[in-house]
Amino acid sequence: MTSYSTLRNFSFLILLLACSGGDLKRKQLQEGTAQEFGQISEYFLPLIPKWIDFSTTGQCFRGSEVHYLNYRKLHESYSYNYEQIIQLQGLFNDTFSGLQETKATTLEDRNATFYEVVEKMNGGVKYISLPEYDRFYLVWIDRMNKNELEKWLEQYRESDYMNQGVPVLLSFCYTKSELLKQIDLWDFEEDYPHVITSEAFSIYNEDFNQGPRFFANLTSLFPKKSEVYFVAKEVNQSVDLKQILFQQGFKRIPFN
Repeated sequence: MTSYSTLRNFSFLILLLACSGGDLKRKQLQEGTAQEFGQISEYFLPLIPKWIDFSTTGQCFRGSEVHYLNYRKLHESYSYNYEQIIQLQGLFNDTFSGLQETKATTLEDRNATFYEVVEKMNGGVKYISLPEYDRFYLVWIDRMNKNELEKWLEQYRESDYMNQGVPVLLSFCYTKSELLKQIDLWDFEEDYPHVITSEAFSIYNEDFNQGPRFFANLTSLFPKKSEVYFVAKEVNQSVDLKQILFQQGFKRIPFN
């Protein structure tokens, strides 16, 4: 996996004016000043070459490139918390991938998209927005071929779990747009509008420190006091996802 250690020690000077540095930076970013426009590249990690863009957890090569953000720099510069940066990274990739389907994009397009999604996020738009519900089933769909996955999801649809909580499909391999398109192709009677995909992960943990694997503390994305059940094929039970996905533990449901 590509090393990002060369980005670790960068920092920005926080301007101390009447408002807090983080608030001022956010205001400048929304206004798109020339200085901020030139600095945007420092908020992005290098793109991972396709030939090594492999998820060891999902055991897959990712189909679409993901633009990963430098969580530490965004936190230091704009005082964004961990959940906000997850949402920002997801919003950026979802928006920019849609733009890439319509044209050959440039660096200016990337920067303009970044401003756009910052403004959306500051206005309350979320990439991952789950309903207020008491119970969720986080359904991990990786590590299966297409036929196995379709059969397994069909069995899950007919199980009692569908009536007991809200399903959220989890994938380290698919992007959001890829997975939603795939769900349409499966043509299930029920909708699966809630997904957590590769754009939600990063090499940064909730303390903004880098780690040796992709990580996402999903605790803050679920409503407080809700129960989260992790659903996966028994073959995947050997994969320890507690430290990758949640600060707290979750209840496992082997489903075959």
